[in-house]
Amino acid sequence: MKLIYIVVILLVINFGNTTLASEHWNTIHTEDDLTLNSLIQEDNKLIAVGSDDYRGVIITSNNGTNWSTTTTDITDEFTGIAYNNDIWILVTKKGTIYSSEDLNTWEMQFDENNNRLSDIIWNDDEFIAIGDSGTVLTSQDGTDWETESISSNDLKGIAWNDDKTIVIEKNHNYAEVYILEDEEWERKVIDYEGLTGGYFPILNDITYNEEIEKFVSVGDYGTIFYYDEDDENDKLNWKKVEVADLNDHLYAIASNDEKFIAVGNNSTMVTSYNGRDWSKVGNQGKNHNLYDIVQYRNDFFALRAFNLEPRKSFIVTDQKDETVDVFINDELLAIKDQPAFIDNNNNTVVPLRTISDAFGAKTRWIGSKRLVTIETSEQNTKLYLDQDNSTTITKNNRLVVPLRFVSEKLGATVEWSQKDHAVYIEK
Repeated sequence: MKLIYIVVILLVINFGNTTLASEHWNTIHTEDDLTLNSLIQEDNKLIAVGSDDYRGVIITSNNGTNWSTTTTDITDEFTGIAYNNDIWILVTKKGTIYSSEDLNTWEMQFDENNNRLSDIIWNDDEFIAIGDSGTVLTSQDGTDWETESISSNDLKGIAWNDDKTIVIEKNHNYAEVYILEDEEWERKVIDYEGLTGGYFPILNDITYNEEIEKFVSVGDYGTIFYYDEDDENDKLNWKKVEVADLNDHLYAIASNDEKFIAVGNNSTMVTSYNGRDWSKVGNQGKNHNLYDIVQYRNDFFALRAFNLEPRKSFIVTDQKDETVDVFINDELLAIKDQPAFIDNNNNTVVPLRTISDAFGAKTRWIGSKRLVTIETSEQNTKLYLDQDNSTTITKNNRLVVPLRFVSEKLGATVEWSQKDHAVYIEK
């Protein structure tokens, strides 16, 4: 089984133009052995759901900075979550639906579905869950559910406005969506330059922007469509967007009152103020994928995956203190309490305990001499607090040390990557 790093990312967007406030997204929190599938904001909270491979997991934050993790006793993988009127609804990989009033105690509400459920929303009228083999489940109270199949293909994304709910499906042969109006689902074919059959890039997500009054869908190979409806036939007249140098798959899209933002593999991100004109605003490297995004308060948050082993979960943010990712032998170093950062002397510093444990070293603090010793079977290094290049400082009551100085003293090679805003260590 392929293992991945999972990351929640805070992207701080400058709404005055189409560029990011910063090009770097940095780790501020770490969880081990988690897969996260969906990220939403509801009830003034940020919530990510997934699993630890055995049980469902929920990660929550009330401010985007401090996070708490709850591992449930449900032996399933959570794939989506929605909220309305003090009721939370979870959908799972096994096709089961659960409800809760507090995000802690969950009660099964539906287990008669054998198809994976991929997403769920509340559309101001009812809960709608979608999944594989065209599965659609609906409920107005989260307890009594009706099920139907509207397609033979898997359903991938769902969005709504006051008039309609639109679902997109995974289909290479025809580009189709299903529209719910007046309690009836209607199939409509995407009419793009006369294309109604043959190969079509898979669409992965869809959103609606109330201020801009457009539905926009994104998909593989940089596919972006916005459309106007044609009431005279059963087709949707999609307008395809061309973005220079955009060939990466786009997995998710979100918007606020001013703009759309779509994200994808190679950490590609594109943005638009009107749904028609798009700009590519950055990426985070070939080993990183962005696969979900949501607006929370004034910022955008996204999930990021690293195609490395072993799997871990990271929460990262764009911070003013220039936090840094650290890789040792190509594995991202898990730093839970105090992230690596760049100090006033332009040194990357890390908690002493973190780097010593990574090298299998023993440390000793001699307070009378303000001295730290770091010992391995082959090396013995001394660091004096606030002296020369070996300066050690305290931040947030943690003893931190210069990463390059300590690593090289312990026999490792150190390289800085400006592109990744990361330090790579080989030992």
